[in-house]
Amino acid sequence: MDPIQPPAPRGAFKTGLRTLTSLLLVPYAFILPMWIAPTYILAGLIFFLWLVGADFRSDFEKVRNNRVVWALLAFWLLNIVGLLWTEDMAGGWHTFSRASLFLLVPVFMMVLKCEHVEAVLWSFLASMLLSCTISFLMYFRVSPSLFSSFTVGNGDPTAFMSHIHYPIYLSAACAVSLYYVLFDPAAGRWKKTLAGVLALLFAADIFISNGRAGQLMFLVLIVVVIFQYYRERLLQAAVSVLIGIPILFTLVYNGVPDFRQRVDSGISDIQLHNSAEYTSVGARVVYALNGLTVFAEHPLIGVGTGDFVAELEKVHRRDTPEYLFDIDVHNSYVLKMAQFGVLGLIAVFAIYFSQIRSALRSSVPLQHYLGLSIPIMFVAILWSDVYIELHFSLMLFIFLSAIIYREPA
Repeated sequence: MDPIQPPAPRGAFKTGLRTLTSLLLVPYAFILPMWIAPTYILAGLIFFLWLVGADFRSDFEKVRNNRVVWALLAFWLLNIVGLLWTEDMAGGWHTFSRASLFLLVPVFMMVLKCEHVEAVLWSFLASMLLSCTISFLMYFRVSPSLFSSFTVGNGDPTAFMSHIHYPIYLSAACAVSLYYVLFDPAAGRWKKTLAGVLALLFAADIFISNGRAGQLMFLVLIVVVIFQYYRERLLQAAVSVLIGIPILFTLVYNGVPDFRQRVDSGISDIQLHNSAEYTSVGARVVYALNGLTVFAEHPLIGVGTGDFVAELEKVHRRDTPEYLFDIDVHNSYVLKMAQFGVLGLIAVFAIYFSQIRSALRSSVPLQHYLGLSIPIMFVAILWSDVYIELHFSLMLFIFLSAIIYREPA
């Protein structure tokens, strides 16, 4: 009679489960630029599998001293505390639930294994290449009926998402690609060549997809990368920026009609913002000023997690009734200042300060180089919309933060 085989050790089961959980971030990275809903399902599955296979003491040790995690937790806790002086609890819980997505950062950090980081990043780049290919086919009107189903709003050549978010994803993909081209010491010739081609494709797509925030993000990226590349020759870096950025802007302005039209309309919008005529940029100025008025009336602790919309509408009806009301203040800093007073602004900047500080002090190339460009890029665009609240941009920031700022060991 055959001897009874002993059951597999529980340690082997946990090891396999943790490997599977880590590998789930590969499809997560591929799906992220396409559909938000499945990423929530995958994130929930990753969280559940982490709970099942967790070694809590070891896992928490990975994030215990991570300043980025602590900054995100402080921001999350501020949203809880802000419920204490909120009258609109439904709105407060909605805002709090959005802020709770930041808790995915430490979870992803704990589950992701070092050997899977590169696969996750290249999965993201592969997804962006697919989106970029569709975008170019749309732009050059190749089989427009075939690709029309991928367009989201206004007929812009953007795949799977609107022009508000798509160029932001392209700029992030450019940042990852340029890291492999310029700063990854382990990247061979073929990897650098492939990453260089991707960076060029993504950069070209940024300027035909009509998203001003993403275009600003890209220009900021180029400035940061130049200073990183010439880090021991700051004068040469400064000269390169002062000469190169105007040349790049002029070439794109004169060579891409859609980009020129967006720049011209932006300038015109700013000039008209004091009139009753609705303009995209002008609306952002008016709504930001109204948001600052809300902050000025509640400077210490703000209006609470959920009362911002009601207070903004009061100010709008009183001060700018000639403008259409919009619940979007189009400025992340103003939004958090109005919600939580001075503490709100401190909490937001603490996140990016912790990331920049971690990048500057890190000896890991991915964190040192990519970890510096990503927060600076986001700091720049938060002036133009509430990207800290919008699903696509928020989930991109969470994903990048978890991958870049995890502990290397």
